[in-house]
Amino acid sequence: MSKNSAFTVDPPDVVLTVKSKSRKRDAMTIEQALSIIFRQMEITGRRPRTIESYDYIFNDFTGQLRLEYVDEITADSIYDYLAAIDVAPSTKLIRLKAIKAVLSRFFDNRWKTNKFGRLFS
Repeated sequence: MSKNSAFTVDPPDVVLTVKSKSRKRDAMTIEQALSIIFRQMEITGRRPRTIESYDYIFNDFTGQLRLEYVDEITADSIYDYLAAIDVAPSTKLIRLKAIKAVLSRFFDNRWKTNKFGRLFS
């Protein structure tokens, strides 16, 4: 019997599963899309405060849900966001209207194929 045999420990098999989003190089990122539509809003005369508000709300929405690409936004993700935020119902309505305004620009630019405004009446 060798000195080391008493201290031999077989480590358990450890399997780590990592979910990773594949890089969609051909898909538009939300950051790129927001940059374009906010510039369009400036050109068409939207007030800077309105654009700042849309930017804050939409970045909060995509940040909480960790959305990176335009095609990841679904009606379910909007419902999930509204359910997750702890604000007054009137504030939820304001945030929903801001998200709908941004998404309608995504639709107008043909980055989204469905108009979300009809889903949230």
